[in-house]
Amino acid sequence: MSALLKKATMATERCLSNPQTARIVNLGLRCLSSTYTAVNEPMLDYAKGSPETERLEKVLEQYQNPVDVPIVIGDEEIKTGPVQRQVAPFEHKRTVATFYYATPEILKKAIESNLKARVDWEKRPLQERCDIFLRAADMISNERRMNMIASTMLGQ
Repeated sequence: MSALLKKATMATERCLSNPQTARIVNLGLRCLSSTYTAVNEPMLDYAKGSPETERLEKVLEQYQNPVDVPIVIGDEEIKTGPVQRQVAPFEHKRTVATFYYATPEILKKAIESNLKARVDWEKRPLQERCDIFLRAADMISNERRMNMIASTMLGQ
């Protein structure tokens, strides 16, 4: 280990022991320790009859009925009344999703749950946190790609 790296490590450990500076150091470490290399995805043309167009059309068919979007806090799904509707911007008679308003009590519960989860999240090793986001990105760019595109299309 080089002298510079040893100094940086010692300074980081000192900063991490202080809650006020730990957060700033933690943000900086994300840039230093990542082994990720960005690679652009292939550009699909969505030409008529192409495989990607056919897959997208199949997914769009699945969105013919409204999607129910509950309030989710941890593992709990909450549905309050009355049910709200999200309409397609290009066709206001078409409901694309139903959702629910959160009460002040539900918001407080969500904040408390997230503050607790934040502590657990920050205890995870940096590489594990990076891996979680990279897995999510892989899911969006692969098996969930057409769902993302269809949702975007319906919401515009």
